[in-house]
Amino acid sequence: MLSAYLIAQQTSEAKELGGVDLSGYCTSYEFKGTQGMGCQSPIDLGAACDKRWDREGDTMRFTDPKDPDSGVCFTASGRNTKKGVDNLPEYCRAKYPLNDKVTARSSPPHKWVCRTPVDPTLVCSWHYQSRDAVARKDDADEQWKCYEQKRL
Repeated sequence: MLSAYLIAQQTSEAKELGGVDLSGYCTSYEFKGTQGMGCQSPIDLGAACDKRWDREGDTMRFTDPKDPDSGVCFTASGRNTKKGVDNLPEYCRAKYPLNDKVTARSSPPHKWVCRTPVDPTLVCSWHYQSRDAVARKDDADEQWKCYEQKRL
């Protein structure tokens, strides 16, 4: 009799909660937008130069139109430092310290973004404040939706 009760307690039915609010989740971590199932923000390359070389007012210019790694920092007065930012991933980790998987990616032409992947189930738990919330991709419309396991 007890085993039948336990089995009944484990049986559940999923209740649809709504969509996956990826934009809201990303904004809560101060990212500026989304890309696929992740958050991203453009890197202010001048600010990256400032942080790397401990100055203010720097800008970055690219020496090779085909090479996103050819950026060189220029001081506020326009002096070419002949140095760039050698560790944009570290810049992103410092800017978004709560996201351990954040990386820097080039986004041609000569733009860089900080990007982090996101687990859609985590977004559902965050948005609906429920540990029982899970994300599933709807086969019909290819959209992510949040569901909550409802105990019978």
